[in-house]
Amino acid sequence: MEDVWIMDSGCSRHMTGHRKWFSSLNLVSTKEYITFGDNGQGKVMGVGSVSLSAKLSLREVAFVRNLGFNLVSVSQLLDEGFEVRFKKGACCVLDAEKTLVCSLLPFGQVFRVDLTSVSGPARCLVTSPSADIWKWHKRLGHLSFDLLVRLSSMGLIRGLPKLRAEKDLVCHPCRDGKMVAASHIPVSQVMTSYPGELLHMDTVGPARVASVSGKWYVLVVVDDFSQFSWVFFMEFKDEAFGFVRDLVLRLRNESHKAMRAIRSDNGEEFRNSRFENFCRDLGLEHQFSSPYTPPQNGIVERKNRTLIEMARKMLDEHMTPRRFWAEAVNTACYITNRIFLRAFLGKTSYELRFRRQPSVKHLRAFGYRCFVLKKAGHLDKFESHCLDGIFLGYASSSRAFRVWILEAKQVVETCEVSFDETMPCTTPAFELSGDDEEGTPIFEDEEGTKWVFKNKQGEDGMVVRNKARLVAQGFCQNEGIDYEETFAPVACLEAIRILLAFAASKGFKLQQMDVKSAFLNGFIKEEVYVRQPPGFENARFPDRVYKLRKALYGLKQAPRAWYSRLKSFLLKSGFVKGSIDKTLFLEFEMSLMGELQFFLGLQIKQGLEGTFVHQAKYTRDILKKFNMGDSKPMATPMSTNTALDADEDGEAVDQKEFRVMIGSLLYLTATRLLLGLLTFKGEAHFQDEGVDNALIKGEIESQWTGIIALLV
Repeated sequence: MEDVWIMDSGCSRHMTGHRKWFSSLNLVSTKEYITFGDNGQGKVMGVGSVSLSAKLSLREVAFVRNLGFNLVSVSQLLDEGFEVRFKKGACCVLDAEKTLVCSLLPFGQVFRVDLTSVSGPARCLVTSPSADIWKWHKRLGHLSFDLLVRLSSMGLIRGLPKLRAEKDLVCHPCRDGKMVAASHIPVSQVMTSYPGELLHMDTVGPARVASVSGKWYVLVVVDDFSQFSWVFFMEFKDEAFGFVRDLVLRLRNESHKAMRAIRSDNGEEFRNSRFENFCRDLGLEHQFSSPYTPPQNGIVERKNRTLIEMARKMLDEHMTPRRFWAEAVNTACYITNRIFLRAFLGKTSYELRFRRQPSVKHLRAFGYRCFVLKKAGHLDKFESHCLDGIFLGYASSSRAFRVWILEAKQVVETCEVSFDETMPCTTPAFELSGDDEEGTPIFEDEEGTKWVFKNKQGEDGMVVRNKARLVAQGFCQNEGIDYEETFAPVACLEAIRILLAFAASKGFKLQQMDVKSAFLNGFIKEEVYVRQPPGFENARFPDRVYKLRKALYGLKQAPRAWYSRLKSFLLKSGFVKGSIDKTLFLEFEMSLMGELQFFLGLQIKQGLEGTFVHQAKYTRDILKKFNMGDSKPMATPMSTNTALDADEDGEAVDQKEFRVMIGSLLYLTATRLLLGLLTFKGEAHFQDEGVDNALIKGEIESQWTGIIALLV
């Protein structure tokens, strides 16, 4: 029944349970249910459009789960302006002009829609031009009706008949698939009459890093008439109201002409009760752009892009740290107000607002070295009279320059500055950015993080502790940028055996201690950023990242950083062989784990008879890994008369698996010295001799069988 549509006078709306009929469908998550005649119910999963013929297109069709029929509602057709006529053995649907839309055929005791019937008079023997254009419209990939009619009239394509388009032809798939955003015609004239009549405003942020003064956002305000702009830096978005209020009151005092309106987007920092009450008290109109339509607030959006692009270029020129982004944006705003030429008026923004031409004689290059005069009261007779600094822009409320003092590591505003624009700043980035930053590139990618959960097992395979670690995804790190060296020495088996032998000869009982989260104690010299841990994101600042001061598990430099920390501490503590310094316990948190029993995979039994070292657990793990856990031990490790026959149909040897097998045995040589005496011809040796893969496979399988037999 899925290919049949039935006319139902008792159905409240069009509905179907088959998704294939929809030319457009909007899935909805509602609790609407359709009740059937047997009191059963079906949930409405979505609503869409269905085209049954060129003339009959059903709208608001319900997509009902588990409905086995396709139903056309008579009442809904009547509501849409159609006329439904019933007579014995026939039914038809007419439009408002009494034109036949479709006919229905008897189907048992009901009527079904005749999907093969054509649109037009019942006695017509050929299709009409309007029906043909629908057919060719679909055949030619939903080509536009205007172009289709033009092509048919020009006779440029063989087989395409003359077509005629009717008015108001609407193809629902074309409407749904080709709909684009409305175009916004550029403004060709100035819409305001004087400065301050209309203000545009928007916020940008949050920035990736805080500014020197701890700001994360910037509020940009642009005057519509002059295009003069102001920038205000904020720690939180809700500070925008205070800056806008102060600016509006100041502009009202500067001019006798009234401010008419302010325009912004629908952000919560603008659309709130404080702005509403403020605009009502001053008689201002607060205009909002349509949601998600930046072109309607295009003046300030374009200004945002201009300021950010200029600031980025000034920062990039001398690799200035990103924490000075606010200084760069402020300088960009200062410059654009003096050089921006207002279209249609032929004057700069500065001249339109202040009625005088701007001067640029005092402008200097951002980021260049400069020298600030020390105050006389703080000078020694033989001390230098100036301080080295970096030029960061211009003061907003006084005629002064903003300079970063390298020695004091702070921004000062002063007019007593000497510039040397022939020498750009070559000071390393870490001298500009502060005590805790290294000389690394400005723009860096943060590393991802993930939680790793692990059950720590004892020598008997039982779980002794559950561990959860936040691990950095170090595989994303780039050598030379995120890390330099990764080597870190580790204890070798020979040294461990010497220690155990010495303790056994002296009758000592060895105790073991564990540094809790050892790698987290190492300091890293590189500048590394990581994303917020999953499950612990800051709801207020979800896009911010963390800068690492210490190493994190997963970083390539973490082992070396921990070894450097431990080494420097031991040397600083004056450790000598055979003695223990108590300050060792003051630097790291240690866990007393009792008598030494399980260390680096070695199981150690200490008794009066001596010390016994074995690797039973590790051996069982190897056997289990390669599905040999149920193997039985053999008296003879390997047959001495093994004959290797060529397997003509044999598959190529899995080289990776064989190497994993052999590599797993290397660690067993710490306690199973006989394994070190076993010698076999290697795979490379066989290949050099020209032995085919079948023989190599047989030899390798024989070797592996013998080694496993030796283990069990």
